[in-house]
Amino acid sequence: MTVTKQPGLAGLQARMESEYGSRLMAQLPRLGWDPGRLAAYQAERLRVVLAAAIELYLTTKDADYMRTIEGMSDAIPKLPLTWPPTYSTRADGFWYGPPFLARLYGVLPDGALKDRVRDACRRAAEAQAQMASPRPWPFFWWHLQEWGNNGYILGRVFDAYYLERAVPGIFTVEQTVRDMLWVFGLHPVNDTVFVCDVGYPGPKCLYNGRLFGRFGSKPATVPGAVVPGMNGIPDMGMVVYEDRPGDFYHNEACIYTAASYIFAVNAMKKAGY
Repeated sequence: MTVTKQPGLAGLQARMESEYGSRLMAQLPRLGWDPGRLAAYQAERLRVVLAAAIELYLTTKDADYMRTIEGMSDAIPKLPLTWPPTYSTRADGFWYGPPFLARLYGVLPDGALKDRVRDACRRAAEAQAQMASPRPWPFFWWHLQEWGNNGYILGRVFDAYYLERAVPGIFTVEQTVRDMLWVFGLHPVNDTVFVCDVGYPGPKCLYNGRLFGRFGSKPATVPGAVVPGMNGIPDMGMVVYEDRPGDFYHNEACIYTAASYIFAVNAMKKAGY
């Protein structure tokens, strides 16, 4: 196996292709994208590559990855941290950059790179704090579209946990308490429980191929499974939750949501909740 070790974006791409295969970096923008959408895609791709370099450095301590990060440091102040690019960690996408930067911040020596990382984390924390501030809802209407919104809620705890360590006092785990109350049906405007078999009257008809193969359309659950939850009905101003067999929009529990849930619960416990 030949490994390319030149710094920068091209070097990281070549190395990842060499080690993991060309398909990893082969995704290309669709033909016909307008310039604005193409620019958003390119910014998103840059952030994913930077996050990958950080994760690989933190995991392997390989100095080549640190040189790659340093070679991309000029892009850090320009990272888009608000919509339409990815603006938070989601259950279906863990490549939101700031938590990676926050983890990197703790191991960096003082200097220009650390300053840029801290400033990016501060921008992210300020944006997250603003998104978490509306009451009584802890989210926005676009979090209640076709799929349930619990994955977004759990990802918010993940972001707060790491950003608080880089830039304390701006976006804290305490500010995500309302989100977790929502998941457990303890929120002032929501008494529907979205976690199976935790002592509250939760979902009864988990959408799962293995459960269906064993029990058919009869109610069946997995203790601790988190379902997607409520979603919105387009153009009707309504949010709904249906606990019925075969409804994957509301009741399909996925392994990535389980990972987010386990992290969020432990983060809350560590914060004293």
